[in-house]
Amino acid sequence: MQRGAVLEFLITVQMKHHVKKRCHRLAFVLMGLVAWSSLFVSCKDPYPLDDKEPDWLGESIYDYLASKDNFTNFVRIIEDLKYKDVLSKTGSKTLFVADDAAFDRFYQHNNWGVSRYEDLTLAQKNLLLKFAMINNAYLIETLSNYYNGQALQEGMAMRRTTSVSLLDTVPFVKAENLPDTKYWLPYKEKTGIYLMQDATEWPMVHLLEKVLKQNSITNSDFKTMTGIDRERNDAYIFQNKVIERDITCKNGYVNILENVLVPPMNMAGYIRTKPELSAYSRMLDRFSAPYYDRGNTLAYREYLADRGISFPDSVYELRYFAKRGGSMVYPSGARIEDNQLLTYDPSWNSYTYQYGSLQSDMGVIFAPTNEALENYFNAGSGRALKERYGSWDNVPNHILVLLLNRHMRESLINSIPSNFHKMVDNTSSPLRTSPSDIIDSLNYVGVNGLVYVTNKVYPPDDYVSVYGPVLFSSKTVVADKSIKKYLYHLYLNSMVNKYAFIAPTDKALSFYIDPFMYGTNSPTVLKFWYDESAQKVKANVYNYDKTTGQIIGDSITTVDNDAFIKSRLVRILDQSIIVGDFKHNGAFVDGYYLTKDGNYIKTNNIAGIENQVTSNTLTFQGGEDIKTNRHVQLTDSGIYHQENGSTFFVDSLVQTPFQSVYAVLSDSAKYPSFNTFFKLLADFPPNYIFLKKKGYYGIDFNVKFFNTFRYTVYVPTNEAMEEAYRTGVIPRWDYVNSITDAKVKDSLINRLERFVRYHFQDNSVFIHPSQPVNELFQTATIKSDDKESYLNTYINKFYRLKVVDTDGTLELTTEFMGNKDLSGNVVPYKARVVKTGGLYNIMTRDYVFNIDPSGVTSLTTNPYMTSEITTSSTAVIHQIDKVLRFE
Repeated sequence: MQRGAVLEFLITVQMKHHVKKRCHRLAFVLMGLVAWSSLFVSCKDPYPLDDKEPDWLGESIYDYLASKDNFTNFVRIIEDLKYKDVLSKTGSKTLFVADDAAFDRFYQHNNWGVSRYEDLTLAQKNLLLKFAMINNAYLIETLSNYYNGQALQEGMAMRRTTSVSLLDTVPFVKAENLPDTKYWLPYKEKTGIYLMQDATEWPMVHLLEKVLKQNSITNSDFKTMTGIDRERNDAYIFQNKVIERDITCKNGYVNILENVLVPPMNMAGYIRTKPELSAYSRMLDRFSAPYYDRGNTLAYREYLADRGISFPDSVYELRYFAKRGGSMVYPSGARIEDNQLLTYDPSWNSYTYQYGSLQSDMGVIFAPTNEALENYFNAGSGRALKERYGSWDNVPNHILVLLLNRHMRESLINSIPSNFHKMVDNTSSPLRTSPSDIIDSLNYVGVNGLVYVTNKVYPPDDYVSVYGPVLFSSKTVVADKSIKKYLYHLYLNSMVNKYAFIAPTDKALSFYIDPFMYGTNSPTVLKFWYDESAQKVKANVYNYDKTTGQIIGDSITTVDNDAFIKSRLVRILDQSIIVGDFKHNGAFVDGYYLTKDGNYIKTNNIAGIENQVTSNTLTFQGGEDIKTNRHVQLTDSGIYHQENGSTFFVDSLVQTPFQSVYAVLSDSAKYPSFNTFFKLLADFPPNYIFLKKKGYYGIDFNVKFFNTFRYTVYVPTNEAMEEAYRTGVIPRWDYVNSITDAKVKDSLINRLERFVRYHFQDNSVFIHPSQPVNELFQTATIKSDDKESYLNTYINKFYRLKVVDTDGTLELTTEFMGNKDLSGNVVPYKARVVKTGGLYNIMTRDYVFNIDPSGVTSLTTNPYMTSEITTSSTAVIHQIDKVLRFE
């Protein structure tokens, strides 16, 4: 822009904003003069202001400063850098200066080690001048505006680039000041290296009234963010107050700052220099490395050569391993795994929010103090972390990065104190930050963002959830890999739910009785293990003796089929997760607890473990464990109290049932009092009640109307069944089969089926003193008419049962209304669970496989290698003293 054009621009800006320091009347006179002079189109000079300048413009920036007796330091810098002509005649600049009193304070206390003007190096003078200078003339009022493409964004800018060149300062960093991590070690053996903290431009941060108001940043927010008490219309450059603004000069504006504007560091640089944040800095340093910068090496050599200086060395750039702004490859060129990348490079000077621009936003880091990190490590959910690794330095990068990324925010606008309660991380998990956590006196506004120094740690959900102990432990590698691969961490990390997680160790997963082969003559055990070289879980297959419960011989084969492995491991995970934890009204209580896949696990001696980390008496039992009187105990120190529940480490799997409903009811030797009811079921035509065919292959026979849910089966005693036959409640099969009329026979079969289905209830109900019940449950029989029923079930809805615990057993009230007293009132028809003989709380599981296990002839070929557990349904069986009636 030519000088005359600059002057015309300044006139326009000055008149547009009605600068208070000049008389408004003069502005109108000038407007008239400009309009009048435009009539003379033959004028040879397009910029008459080259020859005559308005008096109100005053002096040049340099002349203004030189004319004052309190800017001698700044004037010397201008002169030493040969910028006198630049700031006297040409260009349009905005300059932020400090007076001599500010420089006196600077000499007394600074990080550069200078105590007088003569101590300043050329590079330092360059920084003091050029970082304080913006190309183009801006009033403080207009600094908050910027163009995003063609659109003017008013009041949205909080940053803009300065006149600093990357080559103005390339510091030599001594070896003792380099990070103590593997990628820096070769350079620590030398005297040091020339290291650029970042190879992008250094922006200025201006916190002005308009941008603060636009983004709803209150004075209270500002205090928490910067530690400064702000008043309305105050203007700050970083944390440096503008004490006099918009001094108009003919080539720009001068603003006077309270203190010398020493270019602030980026966020990573500040954290590195604060003793209170040394532990957090060490964590960040592990994700950094020096990268040779050929382009800037050559440019710096040329830059110094122009000044008569030879530079034979190399220039490196400090970069962080990060998804945005950083490096995604190591200095060697090898790719960095995604799970070891920071969200963004905290040293990226020109940080740009992915949904904004450099001007409109910047980053944020919540940096915990050393004390906060130590306190977290020694208490609460940090205990599992410390037990596993001993110190922060030993925490692997892929685990540590979860913590670091949780504390890195991509937008300051979305991280102001009044919005702390709204902040979530990249998994939409609340950060749970409070303004009272912030040590505002230590906060720092850097060139790329704001550092909040905190007295608390905000651990990621992976650390504090029931998944955390598994993530940290060396004993649970297979479980950890499976949780990640099958995305179970998203489930286990949910903070809106409570869970108990009976976490299987690698030892537990080395002995998994495969349900698929359990019902055959060649039952098997699977030993799951993680193959580091293949980066996947595999399974060794062994023959299994059901009588002794022992493995027979050596491994037969190794399976690595993904579908095979997944179908087993997800079942193990599902039956190890209890929805709701083992608690009732906040206290641990023994009982039967529902797992994620509809199984139930019984706890024994769990009461009182709220503050314990181990227990010698607590045990777990699945249905098969109860059947065989086996108890699963905890490993040493195997209890972890997490924020969303409890985690328990076990060295053997809690074994859910292998027996199906069919297997239990048909076992006349063990359960003779089930015989009559089973005979009724077994005599139905094929596939009416029990079936075994494609899509329903199980260990033996499956209940036809089970559908991946949990059920209760009520089995009347033999005597109750005989009474039902004798009184005509249901016909005997002998009679049904004697009927020759097909329609009549079908109606009788349908009547029997509806009778049977009324004994199958949705939801499993157990008898346990700690788990009372008083609830209505649906059965498998649909009401086909609109006749009144005792429990008021509507037509086309499933008939119901009311189940109430009474006198240590369950009392069932049915829909039947046929019994009446002498007054004609309906007498409810009820049945009770019979506890004598122990025929109650019998757990079963109907598995469904993709192929028929009986067709497997070899464990080393298909179809075994491609076998899968498709789904399963569970049920609990109780003996009752009467048949159940709905009509």
